[in-house]
Amino acid sequence: MKILGIHCPYCGGNIKFDIDSGKRHCFCVHCGQQIILDDEVIRTEHVEIKRDETKIHEADVNERIRLKELEMEENRRISSEKSKKTKLIVVLTIASIGVLMLLAGVVLGNVVNENFLLLMLFGGVTGFAAFVVWSTDS
Repeated sequence: MKILGIHCPYCGGNIKFDIDSGKRHCFCVHCGQQIILDDEVIRTEHVEIKRDETKIHEADVNERIRLKELEMEENRRISSEKSKKTKLIVVLTIASIGVLMLLAGVVLGNVVNENFLLLMLFGGVTGFAAFVVWSTDS
């Protein structure tokens, strides 16, 4: 195997050319230039690598669309988590008020020897409201 080291006449890149391969040409790996070796004389023919610009543009657009979809999905997930946290805080607040009203009705009823049934009823209704808020989809 006889290797000939040459420089691309187009870009100056180093190329290794196997003379024993029987091929009389090679392509520069740096610039795509076709290099022809005829009787130890180097000639070049530039072969333009054609790219389908439409496909490249379409792939770029599709990538940007997918990235935007992922961003929107992440924003929805974050928004949903914030909504759940807010809902939990509201439910806990309402339930706490309901429990406090129930306890106040029981304690005041025992201390004053009066019936604080209305206060206990509002506490129960408040607790039920907390349950309703918790069970709704939002």
